[in-house]
Amino acid sequence: MQDDFTPQSNDSNSTTENSSQNPFTNSTPNFQPSPTPTAYPSSQSSTSPNIKLVILSVFLGVIALASIIVVIWLLTNRSQNTTTSSTTPTTPTTIVDKTAEVETFGFYTDKIANPTPDVIYRLSVHRATNDGNGVFGAYINADNTAVDLYIYWSYISNFYNISTDLTDRELKTISFTQPVIDLTIGETGQDVNGDVLLFLLADGSVEYMPIVDALEKHSFKSYGQLAGVADVIKFYRVDAVGDTGDWRGYISTLAQRKDGSIIDLQNFMKAVLAD
Repeated sequence: MQDDFTPQSNDSNSTTENSSQNPFTNSTPNFQPSPTPTAYPSSQSSTSPNIKLVILSVFLGVIALASIIVVIWLLTNRSQNTTTSSTTPTTPTTIVDKTAEVETFGFYTDKIANPTPDVIYRLSVHRATNDGNGVFGAYINADNTAVDLYIYWSYISNFYNISTDLTDRELKTISFTQPVIDLTIGETGQDVNGDVLLFLLADGSVEYMPIVDALEKHSFKSYGQLAGVADVIKFYRVDAVGDTGDWRGYISTLAQRKDGSIIDLQNFMKAVLAD
């Protein structure tokens, strides 16, 4: 039987040919390498950075919006506070509105709780002779801005030490720049020639008119303030008697101040009469 095995030839061409055809040869097969596949970007790897960027942008946007809202709120509140402080006057705590406090205690006809119909109330003081004839009267007018004086000249010389030929009744008016809330005739002893008409004004000050001097000079006006007297809310006419119990004494005028204390006005009146 003929052997099918054919020995290798030394011919190079045959060797190459046989080698490429013999699967058992140790030579590296002449395989052509597959082309390198084209790398396409992964959908997961490309989407992830975009999501992070979107989240970061939204986060920063929220912070920026919140910051803008806070700034606007602060500016609005500051503007409102500035407007309030500029339009609302502030009264210093060291200033006391004495007028408002004193007026609470003053005589105002609109404060009468049960007025009689068709009646006009006027706070007044009078001087009269022993037989009841009027000599001098003073009335606070209805709007508290003036005091009307009624002078009965025919009886003046019988009461005060004044000589006059006048016999008629005369009306004089004294006007003030603030309300008059009380008035009285102050006495400085047992001599009526020391009478002083006192006016209590709304700011707590006390003004005066020496009655005899006004009658003699026909000078019916306020002569000014009693120096050293302030914060008064009410007058009182009281008996000033000795401690012997025999009721001998004189009429004195007291002034109550808003702190509740009461002062005797006699020496203050004597001081202005002596000028």
